[in-house]
Amino acid sequence: MIKKLANILFRSNLGIHQRLLNLILSAALVGGFVSMISTLFIGGYMSALIVFLILVVVFISLVLSVKYNKTNLAGALVTGVSNIIIFPCMYFTSGGSYSGMPLWFVLGLIFTWLTLKGVLCYIMYGVNLIALLGTIVIGELHPEWFTEMPANYMIGDIMQSIVIVSCIIGIIFKYQTYLYEKQQAKILETDRLLQVANDAKSQFLANMSHEIRTPINGIIGMNTMLLKELDNGNTEDVMEYAKNIQSASQTLLSLINDILDISKIESGKMEIVPVEYDLFSILNDCYNMNFIRALEKNLTLNLEIEESLPAILYGDEVHVRQIINNILSNAVKYTEKGSVLLRMSAAEQDEKDVTLRIEVKDTGIGIKEENLEKLFQNFTRVDVEKNRNIEGTGLGLSLTKKLIELMDGEIQVHSEYGVGSVFTVILKQGVASTHKMGSFDEKYRAYIQQEEKISENRVAPSAKVLLVDDVRMNLRVAQGLLSSTLATIDIAGGGEECLKLMHEKKYDIVFLDHMMPGLDGMATLKALNADDTHPNQDTPVIALTANAIVGAKEMYINAGFSDYITKPIQEKEILDVFFKYVPCEKSPDIATVSEAAKKESAPANTEKNDSLNDNANMDESPNKAESGSVEDSVNDEKETIAGPDESKDEDKSSDIHAENDNSEKTLEERFPTLDIELAFTYCMEDEELLLEMIDEYLIWETPNELDGYFDAKDWKNYEIAVHALKSTSLNIGAKDLSEHAKALEFAAKGSDIDYITEHHREVMDEYHKLIDELKSGV
Repeated sequence: MIKKLANILFRSNLGIHQRLLNLILSAALVGGFVSMISTLFIGGYMSALIVFLILVVVFISLVLSVKYNKTNLAGALVTGVSNIIIFPCMYFTSGGSYSGMPLWFVLGLIFTWLTLKGVLCYIMYGVNLIALLGTIVIGELHPEWFTEMPANYMIGDIMQSIVIVSCIIGIIFKYQTYLYEKQQAKILETDRLLQVANDAKSQFLANMSHEIRTPINGIIGMNTMLLKELDNGNTEDVMEYAKNIQSASQTLLSLINDILDISKIESGKMEIVPVEYDLFSILNDCYNMNFIRALEKNLTLNLEIEESLPAILYGDEVHVRQIINNILSNAVKYTEKGSVLLRMSAAEQDEKDVTLRIEVKDTGIGIKEENLEKLFQNFTRVDVEKNRNIEGTGLGLSLTKKLIELMDGEIQVHSEYGVGSVFTVILKQGVASTHKMGSFDEKYRAYIQQEEKISENRVAPSAKVLLVDDVRMNLRVAQGLLSSTLATIDIAGGGEECLKLMHEKKYDIVFLDHMMPGLDGMATLKALNADDTHPNQDTPVIALTANAIVGAKEMYINAGFSDYITKPIQEKEILDVFFKYVPCEKSPDIATVSEAAKKESAPANTEKNDSLNDNANMDESPNKAESGSVEDSVNDEKETIAGPDESKDEDKSSDIHAENDNSEKTLEERFPTLDIELAFTYCMEDEELLLEMIDEYLIWETPNELDGYFDAKDWKNYEIAVHALKSTSLNIGAKDLSEHAKALEFAAKGSDIDYITEHHREVMDEYHKLIDELKSGV
């Protein structure tokens, strides 16, 4: 009972001042009750009655503090009533200055200081002091007002007042000292933890500085060697240098991704996106990513995969791969000799779910028992002195554990120092297919054989592709990036035209832009799914979007898209998606590729080209000199995409080229505002294609429509137009303009009209200055 009462009065969520007030009031209740009993015992009946009234006031004040958190009101009530009314009355009924009342006067004034805060404390102290001193003065002037007390009363009252008042004051200050000492210990512990965190952060930054510098130095060094070899006309080592640059870049990207993933998880923004995935594909990727490093260290990398596991699972493919690869790469990193084993089996399995048991066993250096609890902490590396020559940031296992817990799994570690470690992950996944995994070794051999058959440049000459975007430059970029596939490419300038073409022809894949005027990508896909009369019922539709935000992928998948690609489009990303969804029979083996290449290099069949041009098809060759069909197709589509005045725009573009002779200048000199290096990443490092994109940008009319939408307060179309300005400007390297357009897009999306009104003209002026620069540079 006492413990429960103490928890209510002094609970940790109360402030120090309120806990102290509750203690004072509680002590006053107990002390007052004792005083009342002792006063009755020595014959002071009137004083005992007054003490009882004090106890009532103290109890009311305690309720105000504990139940209603009215600390100042409670303090003012108990000190005011006691010092102004009750104590003066007791002074005259208890013998005045020759009793214990002066001690109670002192206690009342101390209570005022301890129970009140702010200006109220000073006001109440002054009032109480005047009241008590006035009581003494009045008593001296009117001695007849004092009640006559028994002969032995005064000495008893003084003694019991000394005992009770000193106990109350002692308990109060003892508790106050306890609170301050506890607070001090808490502060010191917080300082210690902050110092530990600061040391860990410093160590992490030192490690990260080294980890980031290593690939950057590799990239710079290899690039310097690459340029030297090209200057000397020696191209023998170029491929090796390029591969080293790619490897270092991937390492750098991996480090940054780890940091961002940790940040996402801790801020609650990490998304788990379950999809159907091939278990062999994940295991194969993890094996391939670690095999070379294991081979370089003369390690044996083995996989033991239970053949009865389901072949197709349902879960977050990306993060499952990341978890397995992190643990496997960690084992390879800390193993100097011997072997690393990846074992996977089913801990539990039914028709709907399988609980995977993933074990990674190594013969590495092991982990000391006292370091096991630090293993999954952010920025922490164990046994640093011994492992100082092994690269690492202390993020990998921390991130892995957080991902596993995010997926409702668990991870365990068993390690013997100097012998090796076993990491065990328990992860529940859905079963998407009853087909069994089978032998991993047999599947891997088949995979290797298939890889050997694949040409260095993957092609699909019989594939049919539809690109849908309202911005012609975006279509030109996508066409260029897909040109190496030799696929037939049709283009559409909007949702309505997309629906028309998909009713007329069967496509193998469709790339559909989201933000378009009129029928946007979402509405177009909805119309397609609601119509069962067209031949593209099973055709994969890929969303093209600049919305690279958390949850974007899940949004598009839920809307019915097969996949999505973020803008500006990267060559590898669009090719990977293309070959992921295009049927295998559309992608021939090496012999067929060679024959297709020969046909492409031969003179084009005029009748066939005329037919393709009439239908706006894009039968592109990897050789730019022979890609006339692309140009013809774009010309055939000009009315759809750019309107009937496009021929005039083409004439204007030709006039601009005729007026300027910039052939002697570099691109950086011709276009100082553009980030040429960035622009090259979106046009396959092709200067000719970049110049074509700039030409398209110059005759692009959409930005000029922004003023009309702004004046008409048509914010929906304003958002669509400024969205296009954002992504298209980034395509040519106009990074600053793209960022400013992005801000306007977000403002339009959030109905922040004040921001648009303030910044619209600035962005349009920036756009027109860029146009002037581009015109003088082409």
